[in-house]
Amino acid sequence: MKPTIFATALLLMLAGCSEIPKDAEGTIDRVRQTKVLRAGVIAEGNVPHNPSLDRLVGLVAADTGSRPDIVRGSTETLLPMIERGDLDLVVGELARDTPWATRVAIMPSPEQMKSKDGDPQPVAVVRNGENAWIALIHPRAMFLTRVAK
Repeated sequence: MKPTIFATALLLMLAGCSEIPKDAEGTIDRVRQTKVLRAGVIAEGNVPHNPSLDRLVGLVAADTGSRPDIVRGSTETLLPMIERGDLDLVVGELARDTPWATRVAIMPSPEQMKSKDGDPQPVAVVRNGENAWIALIHPRAMFLTRVAK
């Protein structure tokens, strides 16, 4: 009798976990439903554009069946937009010691960045708490560690 009760309890617990990870604000579902990826590209001064960032936006758009709607701007403009949920993805270069590391999800994480001297590194940035979205983007963003300066 005890194995039956245990098995039933286990099945009930697993049924509640059918869609893990989930997005707190539904980013992945919205991108797939609207077929629009709201992306920001950090463009600062004379910093040359890194084509691997365009490649990452293209991969995410293809994986979600969406088209990228790209906005270019400064870190100070785009990262608050990610934090508010006005953008789905920001790509660009950030330093390891960025103060944004506690406010948004950065991939690769500052600890995984190649540069030890503080030079900006190519990254993908998304809103904290969007766990399914992070799970989709994280493996695609990890190639950025291989193209870092």
